[in-house]
Amino acid sequence: MTWHRERLGQGGIAMGMRKRTAVTVTVAVGVAAALIPLLYVVMANSDTRPRKGNYRSTIVSARKGLFEGSFRYSTIERATAGGITSFRVTVEGARAHRPSGGEPSRGSGSAQVGALMGARLSCAGSHITCTANSSERQPVLTPQDSAEWEWTIATPEAGKASVALTLTAYYEDTKEVLAETSPLAQVIEVEKEWSFWGMIGDSWQWFAGVLAVLAGAVPLVEHLERRRRRAAEGEEGAERHAPAG
Repeated sequence: MTWHRERLGQGGIAMGMRKRTAVTVTVAVGVAAALIPLLYVVMANSDTRPRKGNYRSTIVSARKGLFEGSFRYSTIERATAGGITSFRVTVEGARAHRPSGGEPSRGSGSAQVGALMGARLSCAGSHITCTANSSERQPVLTPQDSAEWEWTIATPEAGKASVALTLTAYYEDTKEVLAETSPLAQVIEVEKEWSFWGMIGDSWQWFAGVLAVLAGAVPLVEHLERRRRRAAEGEEGAERHAPAG
């Protein structure tokens, strides 16, 4: 009888241990299932970035893969208040043709390409706003590739404003900069929109002065005309009453 009770006690202990083991395994499986997506995201992100150990060699190698391309961009010197215009830049993998012995013409230049290219237009001043109509980054990987960016520029008020264009070559789809052009700045003179009534409104003081001068000149002219007539009549009367010689 005592032996049977001991066997029952040992069986209960073993069953309890099996239950605890099963619970532990279930919890471990659940935790692993929850961590797998997180680990996948971390590994995916880490694959696109240079590891610390070979960061230098990775960036140096990526820079060696760049080559000289060309770009053309809009030039805007003047704009009208209340107007809208477009600003475009085109980046090509091929080099631009340059005239012999001359600098590249205004509105064009060369840039390092062969990577994911970014174009950024910075607008400064309260008289201008710039809205991008294209993706900030586009690939220019071979000499046959080209990409174009466009912005809408609005000039609501008259005054001076400026825009600055910057082209950047990135390492894959990261923030690592391989090469970048110096900002290409342009100063824009935003002029008032011409209108007849606007011209009168801006020049009312000038018009008022002209009218005042004319108003004062009319009596003076009339006065001089009356004096001329009286002088002429006096000369005629004197001739009629003069004694005959």
